[in-house]
Amino acid sequence: MKTKSFNCTMGRREKTFTWFILIFMLGIPLINMTPLINKLTDTNKSNMIVTMCIFVLLLAIVTLVYSLTPQKVTVGKDTVTVKRKLRDYIIPTENIIAIGRKEKKAFRSDIRLVGAAGLFGYYGSFRSKEHGKYYCISNNENNNIIIVTTKGTYVVSCDNPQEIMEEISKYM
Repeated sequence: MKTKSFNCTMGRREKTFTWFILIFMLGIPLINMTPLINKLTDTNKSNMIVTMCIFVLLLAIVTLVYSLTPQKVTVGKDTVTVKRKLRDYIIPTENIIAIGRKEKKAFRSDIRLVGAAGLFGYYGSFRSKEHGKYYCISNNENNNIIIVTTKGTYVVSCDNPQEIMEEISKYM
């Protein structure tokens, strides 16, 4: 079975937002720990432990969200597979009814139900007036495509949206 792969590169807006959040989320606990390390009293030890726990929790959240980032999308005869570090997301091609572009302007007005919006991209369940509830796996709002299936609707991004839509159309 021949498959074709498409890279998923984060957009400029997503990169900027991600760096801002990473510096803020991970920098603040580190800045709080510095004076605590210099003067270790009993009170400071408990404060430092709380700060370290918060830092570890935030680091775990960032790692989890990063592991959901799409690395590439492969299109084959039977499936469209979104390759991620944690777990691949598979959409059977036999269930695909329609594909099209998801415009950036429409994407920004959608409501996030569960998931992340901004840190490393957009992941989880969203709702829009136009498409209803959909599952999003995107790291570049400029390159989104929408895949409508009999089982649900998906928004996926890759570097060449027009080319991937043509490739998926071959197997519909």
